Amino acid sequence: MKKDGYRKVERLFLMLRAIPLYPNRISVSQLKEILENEGFVIDTRTLQRDLIELSASGLFQITCDECKPRGWSWSKEAVKLELPAMDSNTALTFAFAEEYLVRALPQTTLNYLKPYFKQSHAVLGRGTTKFSKWPTKILVIPRGLRLCPAKINTEVQSVIYDALMRDMQVRVKYLKLGADKASEYLLDPLGLVVKDASITLVATKDGQKEPHNFLLHRMSKATLTGKSVKRPTDFNIEQYIKSGENAIKKTELPCKLSLRLHTNYVKNLFAETPLDCGQTLVEEPDGGVILEAVIPDTEVLRAALLSFGSQVEILEPVELRYWMKNELKSLAAVYKHSPP
Repeated sequence: MKKDGYRKVERLFLMLRAIPLYPNRISVSQLKEILENEGFVIDTRTLQRDLIELSASGLFQITCDECKPRGWSWSKEAVKLELPAMDSNTALTFAFAEEYLVRALPQTTLNYLKPYFKQSHAVLGRGTTKFSKWPTKILVIPRGLRLCPAKINTEVQSVIYDALMRDMQVRVKYLKLGADKASEYLLDPLGLVVKDASITLVATKDGQKEPHNFLLHRMSKATLTGKSVKRPTDFNIEQYIKSGENAIKKTELPCKLSLRLHTNYVKNLFAETPLDCGQTLVEEPDGGVILEAVIPDTEVLRAALLSFGSQVEILEPVELRYWMKNELKSLAAVYKHSPP
């Protein structure tokens, strides 16, 4: 192929890459400017003819609208054009990203990724590679009760994600648990936590310095203010989570937890998956095991300890032991009588 032939192929691929996915559009004059910036000198008529031929070929799902000036776009159902073509490893990665990461991604990113998701289905759907059946053999599930995702207003979610990406303040209407009426807050978004069935925005409110948690499904309205976020200089989302702030804390200080483990199940469980990196396990002469760790005292911790029943005994702190004792008394009272 002659040199000018290579240049034409290069120009055509540059054109196809520059055309956006519907509902976005690009005019012929805008395409011409992009090509000229890349060193391609082409007249408008030739460019229009190339676009019409590419569309008519049936190989590329590009169309033009009837607006003035006319705009070109890839069909919203179009498969993303990539060179080299998507391989099986990449297709598998996108398939799992679609399954497990969608709720954590902003809508603009999802719109961009949709063609890749569609293409990954096509690649894996051929059934010609060893990866084709992999998604049917792997399942990622949370520990404990699997809850259905809370219903989130999609417009609110889009605004919150946009505010977080742009470091911009947002005004929201938020219904507290148990409240009859929503309150309005001015929030400085700091981070987002995706946890099982819910999504939580970590933010400071109304100019305060202390971060708070706001569940997205309790927001009925969200509006960007156009003002920049006032981010605390020492805030770190990972440290915030580790401190127990994302759960409801029962006491402000971390508790020095001491447990007696009575069964092999819980002994193995905490040996394999520790409560904390500094956890210690000491065997007793009677075969029991004493677990010690320093962790935040939260509702999540208490619910977990309660779920182990008689397999785990709380030794310290004393306040937590008394709490468990009272909870078990209340539970016994509930089950004292036969069901109606």
